Amino acid sequence: MLRTALAEKGYWQLQFLLDSPGTPDLKPVPHTAFQAGVRSSAALDLTRAPLARDRALWTDRSSYAATQALAAAAREGGIEVIRYESVRDPQHAACAAVLDPAVFGRGKPRAQQTWFIAASRARVRCALDERGGASWEFSSAQLLGRE
Repeated sequence: MLRTALAEKGYWQLQFLLDSPGTPDLKPVPHTAFQAGVRSSAALDLTRAPLARDRALWTDRSSYAATQALAAAAREGGIEVIRYESVRDPQHAACAAVLDPAVFGRGKPRAQQTWFIAASRARVRCALDERGGASWEFSSAQLLGRE
């Protein structure tokens, strides 16, 4: 989902600002969003049983230890894709971690759009057009899980 991808990207823009106090707000920068089909015969879904029982591990906002260990084991086991819940998207929609680029096949990306992402320590704004138009705005509290 596009909003989820923008929330994930916006989080890292915000985190960059929070980690570098002397850096001014980030002016709108273009990012390309696109859709791509994937075909996998080996996938994990962390949002369904039995893996959902460990949701607290998969949705920890400050430690990636459990998810990185899982991804390393999944790669060794031939898993190509991991579906998981976004903790950055205020609506907690699903994301996919592609562990093997072969799942994209030979298809070309489709539905390409350019989104402009601007960030301050208070909020991140994602707009389809620099002058207005479709947009999503995320407060710092939403992206950091404090709301």
